[in-house]
Amino acid sequence: YLDATARNEWSSTLPMNNNSFFYPSVGMSFIFSRFIRPNKILTSGKLRVNYAKVGGSTQAYQLLNTYQSGGIFLGNPYLAYTQDLKNANIKPEQTTSREIGLDISLFKSRLNLTGTYYSNNTINQIIRATTAYETGFNSRIVNAGEIQNKGLELTANYTAMQTKKVKWTVFANYAHNKNLVVSLLPGVNRLVLGGNLGATVSATVGQPFGLITGTAPYKVGDTILVGTNGRNIADPNVIAGIGRPKFTGALGTSVKVGRFDFQVTATIRWGGSLYSASYGRAMFAGTTVKSLEGRDEWLFSNFILNENAN
Repeated sequence: YLDATARNEWSSTLPMNNNSFFYPSVGMSFIFSRFIRPNKILTSGKLRVNYAKVGGSTQAYQLLNTYQSGGIFLGNPYLAYTQDLKNANIKPEQTTSREIGLDISLFKSRLNLTGTYYSNNTINQIIRATTAYETGFNSRIVNAGEIQNKGLELTANYTAMQTKKVKWTVFANYAHNKNLVVSLLPGVNRLVLGGNLGATVSATVGQPFGLITGTAPYKVGDTILVGTNGRNIADPNVIAGIGRPKFTGALGTSVKVGRFDFQVTATIRWGGSLYSASYGRAMFAGTTVKSLEGRDEWLFSNFILNENAN
């Protein structure tokens, strides 16, 4: 089987000279079970391949800098200039996806298995990146180079019991995605997406999107370097983790009795890093057990031996 589509869209949220995007798709499938003798194990089997391009626009009011309501001052309303630097030359996003999959049905369709491997490349992704405060803005709207996603998706569905009135099904799924920032703007290898208390989330070339970095003690091997003032030397932009999970999955069961359906599902998101701003503020205020480390040594050195007068 061969399927093909072609579509073109125009978006009013994009500039007039870049508001049109075309995306075609083509898909092929081969039902190989038709060439196998009927048997009690294999009910049906299909191999599928797909290729597609998908366009995307942005939300409204991202082209021109505007004023917005700032609130009330001395009983009078006032307007404030936007803190986001808009982009009048923004381009539509474009994602190219390639996919190959296998669908198998076994034992008179009691067991159904599906596997899909995909590879997606997105160019001109529209993101909000932070900018230097001296520019007068907190962030800016940009098209960010190329971002790649590769992954595997697996699903299984098993009918454990089926009568005229009752049907009991058990199902499971697994998904793994590998993300990579291939390129950004010309001459730019890192865009900060946000941050808090010294931790930043960024898009960095050669790293997954949403990389979390922060400041840590500078180490040579296992040794922490200390400055002349007795404090640890800071090592900026140390990789702390990635906000995306290593894999996701689910396991569940459903029971259908007549016209009533009952379903229970347990989901899992394994891996990934989470930055806690509340814990960071507690560390800064010295109200956590972890912040007690080194206090006795610092007190003895600074006030008793007077070694760290600076």
